[in-house]
Amino acid sequence: MATYATIVRETERVEVVDAFDHHATVTGSRVYIEHLSVTKRYAPVLKEVVYRLDDGRTVLRQHKAFFETEDHRSRFFPV
Repeated sequence: MATYATIVRETERVEVVDAFDHHATVTGSRVYIEHLSVTKRYAPVLKEVVYRLDDGRTVLRQHKAFFETEDHRSRFFPV
């Protein structure tokens, strides 16, 4: 049976501002799945890219010009 590990790597930090001029930082992380083996080395496979605000809320990046909360109520623009 194969053994897998999840690896999270922080890849970027973006200063953002919302419509009410509140400043925050979005942290982008890449989540990889790695097959673990004693005899062979496997390259990690990218599973997903996750963006989070300072307060822990997950935001989506569906357009390069802004981030949006999962409930689509708030947008954050890079400064």
